[in-house]
Amino acid sequence: MSRTRSSIPIRSSARLALIALALCTGGASAQQVYVAVGDSSCGAVPCTSIFRWDGSSSSLIYTHSPANGSIEAIALDEFVNWFAAVDDQAGGTTVLRNGVSIGALPGSPVDMQVGPDGTAYVAVQTTSPALLAGEVHRWDNPGFTLVLTQPAPVNTLVGMDLDRDGDVWTVTEGGPFPSLRLFENGVYTSSYGDREYQDIDIGEDSYLYYAVESVNPALAGEVAMDWPTTSSTIYKQDISVGPIDGLRVQSDLEVVALTGGPTPASPAQLLEDGDPRFTYTGFDLAFDIKAPALYYPDPWTDVGGGAPGIIGVPLLTGEGVLAVGSPGSITLQQVPGFALVMLYVSTLSTPTPFKGGTLYPVPPQHAILTWVNWDGYRNMSWFFGWPSGIAPGTDIYFQYAAQDSSASGGFSVSNALRGTQP
Repeated sequence: MSRTRSSIPIRSSARLALIALALCTGGASAQQVYVAVGDSSCGAVPCTSIFRWDGSSSSLIYTHSPANGSIEAIALDEFVNWFAAVDDQAGGTTVLRNGVSIGALPGSPVDMQVGPDGTAYVAVQTTSPALLAGEVHRWDNPGFTLVLTQPAPVNTLVGMDLDRDGDVWTVTEGGPFPSLRLFENGVYTSSYGDREYQDIDIGEDSYLYYAVESVNPALAGEVAMDWPTTSSTIYKQDISVGPIDGLRVQSDLEVVALTGGPTPASPAQLLEDGDPRFTYTGFDLAFDIKAPALYYPDPWTDVGGGAPGIIGVPLLTGEGVLAVGSPGSITLQQVPGFALVMLYVSTLSTPTPFKGGTLYPVPPQHAILTWVNWDGYRNMSWFFGWPSGIAPGTDIYFQYAAQDSSASGGFSVSNALRGTQP
């Protein structure tokens, strides 16, 4: 799993200048949260309901009959199709997509995630053969494919996530010396002492985050980054709130947690960095978060204007939906190593001849000069969390000029890239 956030070291001043084009930062998250909770509205046997929280209100979108088991894990794809792993109470797992069954698996549900390819993965505990802690299956529409068996004779599979490379990370718990053990694609990587597992998440920054019980009696749980390699704790949850039953770490390192409260009778709560955001009647089961791409068409347009250098016209591309709070990046390719580069940014565009090409961010509202160390592919990327304060429909132009002795006028010029605020 790659932990490299950028192919270059980005100076803080340059990052701030890039963000400053929006004139302000912060604002409400564009992400949506889906929460599965159990309640007694169906009678003596609890039913399971799924709610969607959009940052200000919560709405019921699905109720699962207790006669068909209970939802134990949910996951969302980028278009906010929701998947659920249901314990059928008979040793098996039924998998739902938007409330419709798409198949069944032997074993009890442990966790569910959607991979970078948009495919659902389901982790289950198995009883046969006895030497397996669990299995991970991928939904290949219309059926399931076994992608991983988790060998651990006396351990139990308790958690699973996928990184951006599609690698499967699993966590087991138990053993003769109780511990948590971490595996990548079934291969053991590290372990931790006698601490109860709560959840795992691989963040937008490709780092591992773990929620575990705390040895501090005043805390119900804590979240560590890249645990146990660095043991860098980024979040602590007070005992009065209750344990961390679900974890998601956002791109700005805000921790979104689901808790059932300090007692079994406590209602489920959704917390953001410890602050209650919504309370649900009933006990918590599972949740997931996505920034829905469905509502945001591709905002990037290549408008041309480049001028060639030693290896052709530099290529500028953009990633991200440009929704408030969502992660994104712009990447420059095909430029000389160890060169000075200038990034021009503007919401205005008066195309102007420049060094054999055409400069579109004119007049530039920001011009950022930097010198960087290039990676082996001569690429550089700028990563950002998209700020608030930009009116819908606003066009923002990005374009680079790179020092290049072989180019006309001594500079090669990238294509201009236009990002349109949804």
